[in-house]
Amino acid sequence: AKAKIGTNGGGFCSQSKNWIFFTYYEKPNKYSSKDTFVYLGIHEMVHIITREEIGWPKSRLFGEGFANAIDGTYGRVSINDRMKENIKNNLIIKPLALLEKPDIPEKLFYPQSGFFINWLFDTYGIENAIKLYKVNKTNFAKRFNKITGDSFDTMTDKYLKYCNSYK
Repeated sequence: AKAKIGTNGGGFCSQSKNWIFFTYYEKPNKYSSKDTFVYLGIHEMVHIITREEIGWPKSRLFGEGFANAIDGTYGRVSINDRMKENIKNNLIIKPLALLEKPDIPEKLFYPQSGFFINWLFDTYGIENAIKLYKVNKTNFAKRFNKITGDSFDTMTDKYLKYCNSYK
């Protein structure tokens, strides 16, 4: 894989075509949230399905967050386990930073975006999360309030409280 795509792990979903480039593992990857084994990257498949069914994401947070939430892993480790480590090490990234900061390292951004989106699914419902997927970053806080009934600040407080109680 290293010679063909430049990496021994991970994948890529083409932005313009429904193509997936993914490292094929000789041993299957355990898909933690379904307790099954897979050979291909669920994360990359989610990108194609969400773009076809919902549309293009308006932010990295929702594009990668949906994929990480549904896949449930980052680097073959559960995003929940990675999040426990981030919480323990005081590395929680606030939702506004997840939404607006493009330079967050992938090892922090990917698991936290998925963890946050899973929390959004549970707290505000999948239908509202799908509506938020389509919202531009520039007016996100206002639209968040209109869609969910909570202010962005209230949501942030709830999320951080949840993170700090997560064990």
